[in-house]
Amino acid sequence: MVSRSYPFILLLSLALMVLLGQKYLSDTDKIYGKNNDYGAKVNGNTALAGELESGDTAVVEEEVLNVQKEGFCSKPESAHNYTVCENLPLLPVVCGEQAEKREYDENGGKYRVPNIVHLVRVGDMNFDAVMFLNLRSVARIQQPEIIYIYYTTEKPTGIYIERAEREIPCLLWVKVEDPDSVDGIQLSVPQSRSDVIRFTKILERGGIYVANDVILLKSLDPLRRYSFAAGREREDSISDGIMLVEPNSIFAHTFYQE
Repeated sequence: MVSRSYPFILLLSLALMVLLGQKYLSDTDKIYGKNNDYGAKVNGNTALAGELESGDTAVVEEEVLNVQKEGFCSKPESAHNYTVCENLPLLPVVCGEQAEKREYDENGGKYRVPNIVHLVRVGDMNFDAVMFLNLRSVARIQQPEIIYIYYTTEKPTGIYIERAEREIPCLLWVKVEDPDSVDGIQLSVPQSRSDVIRFTKILERGGIYVANDVILLKSLDPLRRYSFAAGREREDSISDGIMLVEPNSIFAHTFYQE
C-alpha cells in the first residue's frame, strides 16, 4: 500500500524557498548573468567579488536597487537578512521543443528514464498558487520534453491556470477515465484511483512522476540513470511523491501490485 505524509509547515517552507530562490536567481542573473547548468543555484559570491575587484560597486548597488524597486520590495523592521517583494520577478521557462533534448548523461551513457513528467488530478481540485509553483518549478528546473497532466473531470480554469499555460510551453492536458475498481476491488478513495492512473501511465511511457504539491529545487537528471528511483518515507515505506521510472520497470510494476 502506498503511504505518504504532506506536512503543511514543510510545504509552506518549500514554497517560500522557491519564491526566495527564484527572486535570488532573477536578481543575480540580471546583475551578474551567472548560473550553473541546472539553474538551481547562482554563483553570486564569485560574481560579486569580480565586480568589486573591477571597481564597479556603484553599478552593482544601482542594479540591486532597481530590481528591488521593480518588485515593490521592502525590508520589514524585524528583518535582518531578507526582503519581502510584492511583485516577484521570475525567470522564463524553457521546456518542450525549446529545451535541449537530454538523452545521454555527461559520460555518454543513455538515460533509462525519459525526461517527461506526469501529474495526476482526480476529481475537482482547485488549481491554486501552490499547484502553479509546482508546475513552474518542475518546468523551469527539469526542462522536460513534455508535462502530462491527467485529469478525470473538467480542466480547471482561473488566473493561475491561465498564467501556467502562458508561461509553460510544454503542458499537455489529457483527460482519462476515473477508475472505480481494479481487479474487482472497489476504489472509493481518490488517492487509490490516482495511484492506478499514475502507475498505468508511467509504466507505459516511463518518466518522472511528481505530486501536485512538490516544489522542485534541483534537476533530477542524476537519478534518470536508474530503472526506478523514489524517496524513502520511513524505514519500511517508499514515498511516491516523486518517482523516476523506466518504461515497463519490473520494480515499479511490483511496487504497484503490492
